Amino acid sequence: MGFNRVTAEDLELLRSFVGADRVSTGPSVLDLHSHDESSYGSYRPEVVVWPRSTDEVAELLRFANEHLIPVTAWGAGTSLEGNPLPVRSARWNDPNLLKHKGIDSEEFNREMPPDEEPAGFVQNALAQGWRVGFTAGGDMHLSHPGDDVPKGYPPTAYKAGLTGVWAEGKTREAIWNALSARRCFATTSARMILKFRVNERFMGSEFSISDEPEARKARRIELYVCGTEAIEKVDVICNNQTVYTVSPKGLSEVHFVWEDKRDFERIAIGPAKWCFKPSVFYYARVRQIDGEMAWSSPVWILDAGC
Repeated sequence: MGFNRVTAEDLELLRSFVGADRVSTGPSVLDLHSHDESSYGSYRPEVVVWPRSTDEVAELLRFANEHLIPVTAWGAGTSLEGNPLPVRSARWNDPNLLKHKGIDSEEFNREMPPDEEPAGFVQNALAQGWRVGFTAGGDMHLSHPGDDVPKGYPPTAYKAGLTGVWAEGKTREAIWNALSARRCFATTSARMILKFRVNERFMGSEFSISDEPEARKARRIELYVCGTEAIEKVDVICNNQTVYTVSPKGLSEVHFVWEDKRDFERIAIGPAKWCFKPSVFYYARVRQIDGEMAWSSPVWILDAGC
């Protein structure tokens, strides 16, 4: 099948779908979206479009199908395999639609030191204002989901990560809704149970400081974890910094409540690339004595207008 190039008329229609400010043919934008983190070459798209809703995505794809214009979806541009390269031109891109950031067991994880890369993908995304939930899996092509047997060859053999989902039922719709709401957590493969709340807001939630003014003075953090082995420690992370740690002795089940009494204005970060007002986020990190780990999705507290 032959594909068509993007015409001036096509560009006008694209602008009418999403707005002129979310359609770009600028050289720097096209260059930025011409490559990922792989060793493959660069493939420059003809246009980059930023949809902000599933309706806009559907409209764009319908248009592209009717006009035989190739489409390449773009998430974070961090693929090591050339997945987001626009080998046939156009690209749709919107970080606001990216609801989850994977913690890749092959690299153990990319959250923060000492076991993670200092400039980890997850914390970089959070620092830029991306509000993404945490999921885990294995970067493999073997049909053994949930298998905790290490794959690969030493010394790089690893176990695939697992994603825990707090869904209202065991249906496809319920699980999808929970993932969309970021009610999920990641583990390195252990089947832990993890709950995390900030001011009674469950993991994955976000709320405005204007809706809860008392959160300017203090935030109530609650965590429950049931491990598969004894818990070595539990960290509460605020804005990518460890602010509270519990080190239980020989316990595989931990529950605690802690109050962060620092003023919101003193600890807030931003404005950032994807959040134009100050904000604060919290998440939990769990480590067992056997080295297995888990991370809750964050909870975000946003200043008015973010």
